[in-house]
Amino acid sequence: MKSYLGGDRMIEYLSSLHQFFLGKEFIVPLWEFIVYAVITSSCLLLGKHRIGLIIAYGGVFYWGFILNYYNFLDMLNSTAYGFQLYVLFGCSMLIIAVVGFFTGPKDG
Repeated sequence: MKSYLGGDRMIEYLSSLHQFFLGKEFIVPLWEFIVYAVITSSCLLLGKHRIGLIIAYGGVFYWGFILNYYNFLDMLNSTAYGFQLYVLFGCSMLIIAVVGFFTGPKDG
């Protein structure tokens, strides 16, 4: 009986995807990570969950996009479409999160 996922092709795809991510390196300076951890932890401990989540998303977006710009382009084989989509969706998600967090009902 043949699988709907394609059997051997699916295993081959997952293996190539695994090798793709293992072969890449992202660098985050330790001092930035410590500042990030202190700020997000402080926000969450003080009950400012919305701001803490926005800061957490902003930090991850910064590390993935700005700090690792050249690694990101190398992963996409210097194609502009993947880079533009990353920026478009990242900024869109940030705007939607900010609007949703500050216009939604207040936590009781």
